[in-house]
Amino acid sequence: MNGVNKKMDKKAIKLTSEALIEAVLITIVIIAFAFYISSLREDTLIEKTAIIRELSMLANTVQASPQDALVIYNKNNLNKYHFSFKENYVQIKQQDYATVLYPYYTDMMLSMLLLDIEKKDQLVFSSFKDSFIISPETVVGFSSQRGDSFNPAAASGGIVIQNNQQKDPQLAASFANCPLIKSTVALQTIVLDSGKGDYIAMPDETQEVFVKDFGVQNKALGTSEHELTMKAVILLETALRLKVKNTLLKKTRTQNEDESFSYSERLQRFDADDNLVISIRMYQAQETENKITLYILAGKNELQNQKIACLLMNELQEKLSGLTHKIEIRYLAETDDSYPLLEKNSKENDNLAVLLELGNINNKDNALYSQLDAAVDAIAAAVAAYNNDR
Repeated sequence: MNGVNKKMDKKAIKLTSEALIEAVLITIVIIAFAFYISSLREDTLIEKTAIIRELSMLANTVQASPQDALVIYNKNNLNKYHFSFKENYVQIKQQDYATVLYPYYTDMMLSMLLLDIEKKDQLVFSSFKDSFIISPETVVGFSSQRGDSFNPAAASGGIVIQNNQQKDPQLAASFANCPLIKSTVALQTIVLDSGKGDYIAMPDETQEVFVKDFGVQNKALGTSEHELTMKAVILLETALRLKVKNTLLKKTRTQNEDESFSYSERLQRFDADDNLVISIRMYQAQETENKITLYILAGKNELQNQKIACLLMNELQEKLSGLTHKIEIRYLAETDDSYPLLEKNSKENDNLAVLLELGNINNKDNALYSQLDAAVDAIAAAVAAYNNDR
């Protein structure tokens, strides 16, 4: 009997050992599988492979489109990666992991703007007017040689259109490619704003003194930003009456404003029923520099703002000479003193609004000093082109 019990005890021990070994092996397999799943999740190789194939297909499809095309690609976790589109390869980079590449086709007959994109939630693929663009935001136009690509320099407020800066005036007169979108805003009321001339309260020992802000000045030429922008607005009003029919034209100031005319008072002269606001400014720099910059803001009519700014840019580039830089269109930085003006119109009132910085007052070839007629004609032509394209 004892012998039988011993055999049973040995058998039980053996079974227990085998069960324990089996349990250990199962545990090891489960842990290994868990580590494998965890590594896949961290490595994101499968996710990156799927994304890169989709991006390649989109690039090929948008380039081949017979009409203007705009595709916004957004997906969870895109902001984890750095995307590049150099040398006919889509590249996805992630810190501490190898770069994943996949080929795509580039049509060298198209003008290219292929931006590196990092920590963004979307990629925008677009083609229009023989151009192909990959960027984190919608780009309305740019200037480059066919087959070339370039990365815009960073700037405060962000850039809608950024062209390579050239110091050769002949090279500064190329056109931007604008998308073929129809105008949706009928320009029944246009407001013209000359950028300076407000009265500023200055503290005095006995009483408050109001001083007119003439803006930047050129004593050698005997002129100021206020005088030139005011003259431009008066001439522009006449030009617009000839080119844009059945439109009410308003000015935010007259030549005889008193000391009560402050910046806040000027803002009150904009109305929700205004369709387009054109504000004219100048800047001051070394006399060898002469450039033009157009500023807009995002808003309900952002694409329409981009369109009219692009039309203005093309007309100004065609009609003005002596520019030392390509004309740029930018989003205005919140720190700029004109930001409340565009904010009131583009965001609060949902109007079209463009701020035109028309040249360096220290350069005698600037648009408002020696080329005023050409500048006014260019602005009026662009506004008429926008209003007629509905």
